[in-house]
This record gives sequence, structure tokens and C-alpha cells, in this order.
Amino acid sequence: MQNLTIENFGPIKQAEIEIRSVLVFIGPQASGKSTISKAIYFFKSLRDDLFRYLLDILNGIEEAPAPPGYSLSQFGRRARDKFLGIYGPVAHFALMRLYYDYGNGVYVAVVPSNDGLGFTNVWLGGSFGEKFKLLVQDTVTFRQKAEELRRDRFLSSRETLRFEAEQ
Repeated sequence: MQNLTIENFGPIKQAEIEIRSVLVFIGPQASGKSTISKAIYFFKSLRDDLFRYLLDILNGIEEAPAPPGYSLSQFGRRARDKFLGIYGPVAHFALMRLYYDYGNGVYVAVVPSNDGLGFTNVWLGGSFGEKFKLLVQDTVTFRQKAEELRRDRFLSSRETLRFEAEQ
């Protein structure tokens, strides 16, 4: 079961929504229907963004993250930029909080930064942050292994197919 909580964002003061396969929003203009729909889209599409991020690391498009926590901040910046692309500047919502619970101890929160500059942070919480770090670490390790394998010798077609399957 997935849940979305929104506090002090746009026209919404407080909303807790259980995400089901079909949701219908009915209400007057400017009551928050689009705000909620965009939030659901944002949180649901993060999985695709995570997969794209890992592929970018694997293919050398994204710089391989250095310290273990750095990968979180790299992906967090991508997620924040996406959020701002959907909603535009949100600095005037100083008390906002969007929280999406995917279940099984995995959640993502969007909150204002506490630096006083009006920025927005996207946090991967619960077991999500740790699982994410492990995925990135495995991707970086595989990329290094692939670079070494390609650099050290010529691969036969059989080895190339096996390597691509593993990738």
C-alpha cells in the first residue's frame, strides 16, 4: 500500500491519500487537484529516474560517484531539478512537506532545505537510501570491471554476449 502526504503546499494545507490503481479528483478550480496529480506523477516516476541514473553511471554519461553518500546527493539533485521542473520555484512554501510512502520501509520526502536560502531537498528515506547506495556501488563496481575487461583484452563474441547479459 502506498500513501502520499502533502502539507502546506500550494492550496493544500493537509492531505493524506492512499494511492490506488484508480484515483478520481473532483473539486473547484485551484483546489489542489493538479498539485496532487503532479506529486503522484513525480513520486511514481522516480523509479524510472533511478534506473536512468544507474544506466548513466554504467555507460559513463554520469560521473561515477566518489564517497558512498555522494551518489545520494547526485541523484537528489536530479530529483530536485525534476521537482522544480514540474512545479517551478517553491521557495515561498517554507513549511511544505511532501512525503510518499512506497511501503516496506521505503519512502521519499520533499522538504525545504534548512539553509534559509529557499532551496528544496529530496530525501530517500528508510531502507531506500541504503538500498540505493548499494545499487550505485554495484553499478560502479560493474563499470570498473567492464572497463578493465575491455582495456586488458579483446573479447570474443561469446564473451561479449555473456558480458552484455550480465550488464
